[in-house]
Amino acid sequence: MNTSGIRLVLFDVDGVLTDGSLYIGPSGEICKSFNAKDGVAIALLQKYEIKVGIISGKASKALDFRIKQLNFDYAITGCDDKLTALNEIMKSASLNLNQIAFVGDDIIDIPVMEEVELGIAPADAHELVLSCANHVTS
Repeated sequence: MNTSGIRLVLFDVDGVLTDGSLYIGPSGEICKSFNAKDGVAIALLQKYEIKVGIISGKASKALDFRIKQLNFDYAITGCDDKLTALNEIMKSASLNLNQIAFVGDDIIDIPVMEEVELGIAPADAHELVLSCANHVTS
């Protein structure tokens, strides 16, 4: 594994950029709780010319707002096949797998984590995700 060539970091959302809580009202999802510290980390990646993106199984207005607010380079939301989304972004970014890192926490994230150069999981990720991650955050 050579992490010095990483040019793009992709993130799952629920459980990675949020605490995993879903706030649902009578009309559906109404808000998500994002952590400001993650926003600072995204800005630092961008400062050092590392592209950032989202691949999320869910779509919401709150997520759309956060994507715009943090100026993500790539965003695919509401997708069931994250590997296909990865390939779309990789093609659009003109990058290869050894230039990409992915941060995920759930079973649906495993296929992407196994393909990219660096798979990262938060400490409270699903145990199968933890077992395939190259790095687990504290």
